[in-house]
Amino acid sequence: MSIKKFNKIVLFFLIHIFIFIQSACLVSRLSRPRITGYIFDYDTKLPISGCIIGHTFTDSSFNNTSEKHGSMDIKTSSLDCNDKLIKILTYTNHSGYYELNEMRYLEFTWIGNEAPPLFVRFVICKEGYEAKELQSFSIFGGAAVKGSHWIIDPIYLKRNW
Repeated sequence: MSIKKFNKIVLFFLIHIFIFIQSACLVSRLSRPRITGYIFDYDTKLPISGCIIGHTFTDSSFNNTSEKHGSMDIKTSSLDCNDKLIKILTYTNHSGYYELNEMRYLEFTWIGNEAPPLFVRFVICKEGYEAKELQSFSIFGGAAVKGSHWIIDPIYLKRNW
């Protein structure tokens, strides 16, 4: 094989590899949107300060009773606030307000690939109150634009008597 022919073959493959690489891209995916809301006492309708908003590492402490709350499903729990299975993300302030920041990650993907599903789940816990777990699922939620913000309807916690 002559050097000219070899160079043409190498150039041919390099052009195809370059085109193939150019069809891929680095995209920003949504892991969790910015989530804000308020938490109130069920009986007095007053805001509850100091509620723990966090992630659970297991759902075994949650029973099967579930209710729909806007776009979120809510489960009631007998979870202990001091449980080591809760990773604390934030607390409610004096007006019962909480805010979870948006979380994103970068993914190297090919053009035409669908966005991954988005599953958001967190627990609300306060001593003397029933814990609540909120969860939501979106099939293509991972493709949401930067600055995605979910405003959650007010959540009411019942006291443990």
